[in-house]
Amino acid sequence: MGHADIVKLLLEHGANLHSRATFTWTPLHLAAHGGHAECVRLLLGCGANTATDDVLKRTPLHWAACGGYVEAVQVLLEAGADVNARDYNNYTPLHLAAPGLFEDDWYRQLPVKIISEVPTDFLGCIAALVEAGADLNARDFEGNTPLLVAGETNHLKGVHLLRELGSDMSVINNRRETILHLVCGSGDLEAIETVLDAQSVCVNARSKFGRTPLHVAAARQAPVKCLEAVVARGGDVNARDSRLRTPLHKTAMIGYHSGLEALLRLGADPAARDRGGKTPLHYAGALFERCAHTLLRYRAPVNARDNKLRTPLFYTARTFSFMPCVSVLVEGGADRHARDCDGRTPIDVAHPDVALFMSKYALAG
Repeated sequence: MGHADIVKLLLEHGANLHSRATFTWTPLHLAAHGGHAECVRLLLGCGANTATDDVLKRTPLHWAACGGYVEAVQVLLEAGADVNARDYNNYTPLHLAAPGLFEDDWYRQLPVKIISEVPTDFLGCIAALVEAGADLNARDFEGNTPLLVAGETNHLKGVHLLRELGSDMSVINNRRETILHLVCGSGDLEAIETVLDAQSVCVNARSKFGRTPLHVAAARQAPVKCLEAVVARGGDVNARDSRLRTPLHKTAMIGYHSGLEALLRLGADPAARDRGGKTPLHYAGALFERCAHTLLRYRAPVNARDNKLRTPLFYTARTFSFMPCVSVLVEGGADRHARDCDGRTPIDVAHPDVALFMSKYALAG
């Protein structure tokens, strides 16, 4: 006996078609959520309402699309389900199909998980929804269209399909992020190249905080080939965000050595200063020995002063665990006697063992 047979038997024995379960789901919500198209068809035939929503304001069509159940989606659409219905986050069913995976915070809170053996077809869902009139450029609560959602979740095939179906590739969300910002965050080279092929995409578009796609790729440690692809298409390797930080600053701050070296090779300025006057070496020199060494090899100014007149050595000398970085800076010519705005030198603020090391190095020199 299949799911539909059991549902039919229960209905014949007086089961309530409109009863509510967890999250105020009706039987139709549950059937759609599990992708059971025959159950959906049976419930609709008995009078179930496609417009009934749950506590999240989601209709059965939202849940069928969210799970990637194309047959259930088609049955609901044929029954007149609203293809552009909005839930509490302003998601349409197309927003929920766009990620290409079932990833939902509310679902993880369920005391009993609904495990479905029905095969998924998210691309089929996207195509069916669009054919039925889904708004390709509908905005959710963050201003994301289905295309941006697909890009953020690295659903490359979804990005391809939504682009082919006519999605606006130049759209930006509430954070002023473009599709290129989002795929650069995913670090998927094929996705990045797909988006770069769209002529309407601006490679140096600025997000809310002035970040370009290259800033995002650098900060998220996207593979070197991704950084190279963006720069090859015109990405500004020395672009500044709202804090005047370049992509090179981003790699230095997180110790992303291969990315840092690639950006330097592509023309990044090792002497660039942010709003606080700090160069990439100020950030790398405190924590990341290998990055500091590479920056010095590319002639980063070892005694560059920030707005407090502090050189990279000031920030490195404070902690004993930073000794390898101290060694790199000192060997690179760092001035142990440079005074900051308070009249202090790196030796004055150094950890005792670091101060001893610097003194011995001076004597040995």
